[in-house]
Amino acid sequence: MLEGIATSLNGIDVLSLLYAISIGQGPSGQLTISTNRLQVLEGGNINSTTSGGGAAGNMVIWAREVELVGIALDKAGNPVQLRIPTEGSTVPYSSGIFVGTAPGSQGRGGSLEMRTQRLRLRDGTLLQANTYGIGRAGDLDIRATESVEVIGRSENGRFRTSIAASSGGLPNVGSGVVARASGQGGNVEIQTGNLMVRDGAVVAVNSRNPVSLGAGRLNIRANRITLDNQADLNAQTESGRNARIDLRGVDLLVLRRGSRISTEAGSSTGGGNAGRIDIDANFVLDAPAENSDIVADADREDAGRIEIKAQGILGIAQRDQRTPQSDITANSRAGVDGEISISTPTVDPTRGLVELPSTVVDASQLIARGCRAEDRPVAEQSGEFVITGRGGVPPSPTDLRSSEAIVTGWVSFDPEAASVRSSTPPIEASSAPSAPIVEAQTWILGTDGRVKLVAPTAAASPSPPMSVACGRGN
Repeated sequence: MLEGIATSLNGIDVLSLLYAISIGQGPSGQLTISTNRLQVLEGGNINSTTSGGGAAGNMVIWAREVELVGIALDKAGNPVQLRIPTEGSTVPYSSGIFVGTAPGSQGRGGSLEMRTQRLRLRDGTLLQANTYGIGRAGDLDIRATESVEVIGRSENGRFRTSIAASSGGLPNVGSGVVARASGQGGNVEIQTGNLMVRDGAVVAVNSRNPVSLGAGRLNIRANRITLDNQADLNAQTESGRNARIDLRGVDLLVLRRGSRISTEAGSSTGGGNAGRIDIDANFVLDAPAENSDIVADADREDAGRIEIKAQGILGIAQRDQRTPQSDITANSRAGVDGEISISTPTVDPTRGLVELPSTVVDASQLIARGCRAEDRPVAEQSGEFVITGRGGVPPSPTDLRSSEAIVTGWVSFDPEAASVRSSTPPIEASSAPSAPIVEAQTWILGTDGRVKLVAPTAAASPSPPMSVACGRGN
């Protein structure tokens, strides 16, 4: 654990440092840290840098947990400032972990490789690969199996808690730019289960000077990304055209309360082309009235390109200009406007829904008007035969198939009666006219509990065919 500002024997305040530095033409060595838990608190500093022509050494950190908290304060409680004699200016100093190049150097910055379960930064601390010289900044490669949290600002509000690969100065800090820093910014690669950036914190690749070679790329692979309360993912630049933000493998991307994803260019000096934003996520969620934007705008030069592929995008909309709402924009004040491509599924489930009529249907109008039995003569009135259940009726083509037929036991076979009938000699056919067949008109319940269909007791001759008409007067 590195914490705060230490006081030496002669009363001079010095920072708590773990350093690997190159001051000549040769490269500095690699700095490797392997521990269960690494803490850098309120002014502590782990640094691998070059101030000459040699390359800065790389840094490797293996730890189950890494926590960076707070900034360096002097005895008066003010943030520590580092003066740069060659520039005649000061740069703000924050605690954290750094790989980079010093002002006036020619060498290339080192890279940082971190492997952990959980990484947490808060209260203005930095994890940074920077260049203040002409050499290119190094890269940050962070893999946290569970989570990466970047939260808040310093006590005075000046320092935004940051993970950054920068050229010329800290991201989103108005002062402290090293004017002669011309090296290109590095790349940031983050792979984690959950990335949380909130309360003014930032994850960035940026270039602060018009003379530099531009910013690098920000690549994030995370199951869930949450930006809340003025949090930023940005690749802002004042020069160059290669800045890019690439978000892949995201189940849920959430933007809340004035947060942004930005490859904006020329916000300070007007220089540079806006970069590209690629988002591949299942769902992108925003709140329309909270002004959380996805932008690739430019001032004097060309705007960038935004490409979003998602199953659903809610609460944010593509617009020509930024508004107080949540917007997706790629426009330039003086140059060429950029392009916006949003791809969502071609099949909209809501299109398959049937729209119900707004008027109420009168069911009585759907019933056919037939002849009522009481309106007919008694001789024309007919009974009715109702089948309840299928019984032995064969199934229709629309019926479900069953394993066995259902037969209602209305009739049973009497063996004795069959024997008597078989022993009785056949009766010869008579030439006498047979009695007319009379249709059953009603049913009775026998003493044995069986239902019997019966005809009237008096035989009646069938009536001649006649037409059926409704009403007595027709």
